[in-house]
Amino acid sequence: MIATDGGTVFLMCADEGGNEHTVKLVQQMNPRRNESPDWIPGRLYFDSSLVALRSDVEAGILGLLCASLTAGTDELQRSFTARVVDFVASDLYLRFAERVKQVASEVCDPTQYTVWIACDAENRNQVIVRLARVEGIGINAARERIDHPQPLAENISASEVPEAAAKYLAAGLTVRVEPTFPWPLS
Repeated sequence: MIATDGGTVFLMCADEGGNEHTVKLVQQMNPRRNESPDWIPGRLYFDSSLVALRSDVEAGILGLLCASLTAGTDELQRSFTARVVDFVASDLYLRFAERVKQVASEVCDPTQYTVWIACDAENRNQVIVRLARVEGIGINAARERIDHPQPLAENISASEVPEAAAKYLAAGLTVRVEPTFPWPLS
C-alpha cells in the first residue's frame, strides 16, 4: 500500500512473518519545508528510524523495494516505489541531504557570503568567452567584468550561494566565495 501527503511517500509493507513496516521518503522538493520536526526533508526512514546515507540498511531496503517492483503490485504502487528507489539511489539524494544540512546550519550561522567569478592570467580569455556566453553579453562587456570585477551576488546566505553560482558552474566557470564557503558547490 502507498500513501502520500503531496510530497512525502509512505510505502506500507509486511515482512515474511506478517509484521507491518513503513518505508517513508520525506518530501525532497524544498530543503526548508519540514512537516514534522522529527522528519528530515529528502531522507529515507524505515519504521520511523532514519536510515543512514549509503548504509547497508539503505542498500537492503532498496534491494527489497526493487524486488517488489516485479512482485505483482499494482501500477501506482510500482510507480511510487520506483520513484523512491531512483531518488535514493541517485547522487541527487546525497546532494539534497547536503543542501538540507546547509539550510539547517543557517539557523546557527548568520554568515553573509559574496560570490565572484574566479579568473587568473592562464584562463582569462576562456573565462571571458564563457562569461559572455552565460550572461548573453558581448566579449568587450565580459572583458570589462573581468578587468573590473563585480560580485555575482553579495550579502547572501549559505542556501543562496549554490543558486547564485549554478549557471556559472554549469558553463564551466569557476567561482570564488568569500568568506570561504564550507559546503560543496555542485
